[in-house]
Formats: sequence, structure tokens, C-alpha cells
Amino acid sequence: LKKMSIKDKYKVKSVKAEMVKEWFLKKHYAKRVPSISYCFELVKNGLTVGVCSFGRPPMHLQRIGVCGEKNSKYVWELNRLIKNDNLENNVTSFFVSQCLKLMPKPSIILSYSDKDFGYIYQATNFYFVGETQKHENDITVEGMEHLHQSTITDKFRGVENRMDAIRKEYGNSLKFKKRNQKNKYVYFVGSKTQKKKFKKDLLYKIDNYPKMKNTNYEANYKPIVQTSLF
Repeated sequence: LKKMSIKDKYKVKSVKAEMVKEWFLKKHYAKRVPSISYCFELVKNGLTVGVCSFGRPPMHLQRIGVCGEKNSKYVWELNRLIKNDNLENNVTSFFVSQCLKLMPKPSIILSYSDKDFGYIYQATNFYFVGETQKHENDITVEGMEHLHQSTITDKFRGVENRMDAIRKEYGNSLKFKKRNQKNKYVYFVGSKTQKKKFKKDLLYKIDNYPKMKNTNYEANYKPIVQTSLF
């Protein structure tokens, strides 16, 4: 009997984000739903065993910082990648590579990784383009921890002395936390010509992959896995 390949066992297809919301809220370590424009599921035997999502980076500076203002409309962030434990080797890289193929062409894919979680980017040939800047303080508000910092600060865009206005609005509920630096990765989707152009316009320096441990976060939560009947 011929051994079934990963491609035979698993399928990747588009899915509405609300259908797999539980994966983001309960299974992913961030415990919140990001901004999602494209969402894909990894399916085995008719059941969802993984979810991957892409959305606009929360800040405009992130979009123009990759390949400049003229290419900013092509920039998407791979902002969530979640799968069940104990799947076969290479399933994660198969999943990500299939998702990238399903993204609009051309696209510039940006993603961030905690220092010990980036092996998948190497396996799928992302470019490593350095680390995020050091931030002394990120802000969060009690009861609104699920919101990205930029979501909170954008409410006060254009306000004079924005930080003072934020302090006045939230008072003692406003908290400061230190942000860990993350590794930054970029991938180009499109024709050879398009990818060559993006690479030429890239404002980051491509560097050697960092050394890291292959660390997995705890993901034992079992979400609803059958998202559709067909």
C-alpha cells in the first residue's frame, strides 16, 4: 500500500473568521482575535485541525516600513497560526505554504515571532529582517487587555498631548508593561518579476536566520473542530 502524503491527508481552504473564532480566543496564546482579512483552515478527515489568519498591520508605519509607501497597499501581516498538537512532521510548513499560495497576488507578507517560535518561517523560506525596536513601555487598560495598544491610542489621534488625554480618560486603569523584542520576517507572493521588484524595494536588510529553540506554546485547549458540513 502506498503511504499517504501530507497533501493527501490534509486540505487547506478559506474560512470565515467567525467560524473559527474560538481558536483565536481559547487556543492561541494571545487569547484575542486580531484584525482579519483572510482566514484559512487546515482540514483532516473533515475536521479543522489548524487555523491561519492574515490582516492589515495595525499601524500604517508598519506597512510603509517594509517596501515603502508605494507598495504599502500590498502588505499583509500573518498574525495568527494555530494547529492541534501531535500532527505529522512538516504539517505546519505545508499549511503555511498553502495559505501563502491562496493569498492575493502580489502580496507582501510581514510576520513577527517571539524569539523561540520562529522555526516555521525558516521552513517556509521567509526572509529574516531583524528584530523589532526596543520599547520601554507598552500601554494597556484593565478590562481591555485584548486590544492592541494602537487601537487604544488611535482613539486619541490628533489630540494635543495625546498621552495626557489617555491618562485622563483611563486613570488608574491605565497600565504600562514592557514589550519583548520580536524577530521580524517577510515573504513575497507573486510572479518572479513582482517578487524581484519587492525584494529590490525592501527597506529592511535581509539577515541570516537567528539561532533558536524549537519551542511550542501550550495549546491543549480543544476548540470546536467541525466548522462546516461540506
